[in-house]
Amino acid sequence: MVIQKQRKAAKDKAERELRAHLKATVGHCELCGHDPERAHLRGGVSWSMEMHHIIRGMRPNELCAVLWVCWRCHSERLHGREKYTEARQLAVLLASRPDDFSLKLYNLLKNPKAPDRITESEVNQWR
Repeated sequence: MVIQKQRKAAKDKAERELRAHLKATVGHCELCGHDPERAHLRGGVSWSMEMHHIIRGMRPNELCAVLWVCWRCHSERLHGREKYTEARQLAVLLASRPDDFSLKLYNLLKNPKAPDRITESEVNQWR
């Protein structure tokens, strides 16, 4: 039980650090471009920013598997996988943060036994 709590605490800490990194380096929504800092300056509505895990259910804290998005995009655009498939979300990541994009690592995280589960051509069709 103690080991489980320690693992959860370590994972929670890693997730907080990743969120802080994305907030500092990306800042705006990677889908719609919403910037909460600028919205306040213009007197507009500001939505909170959230970290979206592209890999559903697993929640790996790796830069190649997350997007920094506003609450509206997270709850409306990314709800369900019909419109924004994994390949399309990876294309958003590639366009926004090419240095963080790693299809090889992403596929390994999702399923080590399927290294070509999502291909570059599937990602590139959304670019």
